[in-house]
Amino acid sequence: MIYLGAGNIISPLGSTTSENWSSMLRYESEIKAYDSQRSEDPKLFLSRFNDAIEFNHRIKQCIDQSLLGIEKEKLDWARTILIFSSTKADVEQLEDRNIEKALLDSTNQFILKHFPAAQGITVSNACISGITALILAHDLIATKQYDNALVVAADNCSTFVSEGFKSFYAIAPSFCKPYDVNREGINLGEGVASAFVSSNLSLFKVQPVLLHGGASANDANHISGPSRTGEGLFRATARALKQANKKASDIDYISAHGTATRYNDDMESVAIERLGMQKTPLNSLKGYIGHTLGAAGLIETLIAVEQMKNDTVLATKGFEEAGTVQEINVFSTHQHKKINSVLKNGSGFGGCNAAIILEKLT
Repeated sequence: MIYLGAGNIISPLGSTTSENWSSMLRYESEIKAYDSQRSEDPKLFLSRFNDAIEFNHRIKQCIDQSLLGIEKEKLDWARTILIFSSTKADVEQLEDRNIEKALLDSTNQFILKHFPAAQGITVSNACISGITALILAHDLIATKQYDNALVVAADNCSTFVSEGFKSFYAIAPSFCKPYDVNREGINLGEGVASAFVSSNLSLFKVQPVLLHGGASANDANHISGPSRTGEGLFRATARALKQANKKASDIDYISAHGTATRYNDDMESVAIERLGMQKTPLNSLKGYIGHTLGAAGLIETLIAVEQMKNDTVLATKGFEEAGTVQEINVFSTHQHKKINSVLKNGSGFGGCNAAIILEKLT
């Protein structure tokens, strides 16, 4: 068996997973209005850090916190792989022409200087990067290439990224409303997450969850637009369920992507309906911390673990009235529900889709 635990989240909501969880329980959001680069443009609604801590150093802080959750003397770094996931990493370095520091692998090398993992791999697969990193960690351990994986995910609200999303007319003019009939687009966010994946249960100080692995699939539909049939997400989820030896009816809760763009949310509803999971409780966390891009998959997975531990499905902040082409089970308030098995899915530009299955240890 392969376990996921010792997770930590740093977002504008808090510097630990516990702080982020508590803020979400209070329905808090750190999405605020910011002035655009050009005065004639409308304000941008973003979730941003309000300090000057550098990108790489925030990542180190996050990993240091994760290390508090493991029995360090039982961690063999020579049998541990580092997997760093991001869409653009520290792309803001380009503004000062620091080309080398802006490269994705530069962050990986920074982490390896401080944490002596045997090898570092960088995963950059649009907005499913964090989920793909967890799948890779699971598979490398399942095939006994490594015993442990340190999985890290991080992204910034850079001007580069926000201008790109604006060119797609995907930015919401106010607070995002996932799955709502009045949704108008995304709010970008920034955040960092880290966690350990291991075959050694005794490595964790606090009981972890089972990571059954997962699958990815590409719908080959469009450079940015998702397939209207939900084909890629349908296939990725079906394969993940098969690998975990689970039926759709075994899943108690779906941690969904829910960007609050018109076509993404509709596509998700179609895929979920095709899977026969339209009654399964589902939420999006984008209304709390924005869309954290390549970090979203890991951040939302760790919040899914908190929901499992507390048998609570968080509300989808911003959701008021159902507005997807297929009916899905979205809550506007937190709900108590027994959660043993979780599906975490995600989708991204280029037609990529991914899904993993988590299960509570009994």
